[in-house]
Amino acid sequence: MSVFGHKVYCVLRIVLESQTQNTILGKGTKFTTELKIGDQITFLDDEGDTVTSIVESITSVTEMTVTAAVGFTVNTKTTSAFFTRQRTKLQSAGKNIAIARLPYDVVKTLLTTDNSGVSDTSFKIRRQFVTTLSSSGTATITAGTNEVFVAFTENDYAVSIMTTGAGGTGAAGDVLTLSTADDFTLGGSPTGKTLTIDLGSGYNGHKVKILATISASVVGAKTKTSTDTTKQISTEALAATATTISLGYADVYSVASVYMAADFSTDATTSDTDVTSRFTLDTGQRDNFYDISRLIRKAAALAPTGRLLVTFSYFAHGTGNFFSVDSYSGFDYGSISAYTSDVTGEKFELRDVLDFRPRVDDASTIDSGDKDRTFDGTGASTV
Repeated sequence: MSVFGHKVYCVLRIVLESQTQNTILGKGTKFTTELKIGDQITFLDDEGDTVTSIVESITSVTEMTVTAAVGFTVNTKTTSAFFTRQRTKLQSAGKNIAIARLPYDVVKTLLTTDNSGVSDTSFKIRRQFVTTLSSSGTATITAGTNEVFVAFTENDYAVSIMTTGAGGTGAAGDVLTLSTADDFTLGGSPTGKTLTIDLGSGYNGHKVKILATISASVVGAKTKTSTDTTKQISTEALAATATTISLGYADVYSVASVYMAADFSTDATTSDTDVTSRFTLDTGQRDNFYDISRLIRKAAALAPTGRLLVTFSYFAHGTGNFFSVDSYSGFDYGSISAYTSDVTGEKFELRDVLDFRPRVDDASTIDSGDKDRTFDGTGASTV
């Protein structure tokens, strides 16, 4: 899958009230409607120097935080500025899905029967690495088990600057071109196990993102473990205007029951009113990731008037590269679900695909305006 993008620019008139570390406060601004998390913003400070940062969270129409510190220093400040917003736009969005169909339907297993059940699956994949360059501008990254970095071509590798360090070359957001002769070396055993980049001392201390192509062999599937749990819900999520209730886990596949207490001061029990029929389940599955699952209150259903006790089942995710039919060991084959794309409407039987979608961690929230979704905490799984 190849997804390309181009930058979309718009200029906003901003009056900055103050800047403290990574926080920007504005006056007369519309951060919540004119910016999104992940947008790159560029502006000139009072000395005419260019400042570039990435929007990390948006608190209100006048307050946001960014990834790189843009606060006052001894010699510079920003009292007002025109922001240039840069936002990537995906081309051929219908192809932007982290699920690959297998050439056959009703797949039983991807494991070999004549080699003790060892996987013979192999593929090439793009993987992202984040590292900080040394004082001489070098860094070495290592591929995983049964993986090697492929030989250099310009299409297989990309390096971009996330934040700058002590070196004076480049700026945050710059995309760098590697060459095999000077700044790209494959090493380790077997050759390609490690990749060393050498960009020179001008990049001293820069934090960079490396997108590299890896060849993987003997690739096994990540596991999915069916887990039953209950959750008490007693917060503002039950307000009369709320129609979505987070379950705190991704990949929920079944809700057994929802009971409602008599009021909001008492925990619900299974002896209370059964209100399961008021809700439908959103599993949280999306084209490119497993999001937090949630209950959706039906359009004509009454809002809860007491705390809820929800009993449900979800899949806990193991480590690895992808999910396949072999991920559901111990789970009834006929119950392996399908996924219907929320973008294209296309249906995927999950037993017949390689599913590369990562899972958000349990601390992820739903459209809170902060860092809604993260992939490095409890419950998360990545590729």
